[in-house]
Amino acid sequence: MPDTLSAADFVSIRPQYKNEQAEGELPAAVEHLFAQGTMIDHYFVRPAPALFEDQTFADFGRISAIVFCQQEGGAPWVVHFQEPTMVKDLSIDMPDAEFRAMLAASSVTLPGEG
Repeated sequence: MPDTLSAADFVSIRPQYKNEQAEGELPAAVEHLFAQGTMIDHYFVRPAPALFEDQTFADFGRISAIVFCQQEGGAPWVVHFQEPTMVKDLSIDMPDAEFRAMLAASSVTLPGEG
């Protein structure tokens, strides 16, 4: 299993609001912290094909959704990969700088941070 995720593991991220899911995208939620509290936003994310070449993902099964959870104090984000029944969960850390690089590559600013 990969120890951490990087911006290179994701091709794009974009808001779901008034957008349709494109081929190769997965629904994603971003739970982030900002001065006024915690917010959950919904996005579509396109994982890089190489991400799922790891045996861990082959053993896990089909990924139906991804949840990015920000931790306090600049700690790595926890990224949850969920399968359709949501019984199994695979969690991998993503350093804050890598998460921010993924957002920047897609010109996405999280609400409350703009």
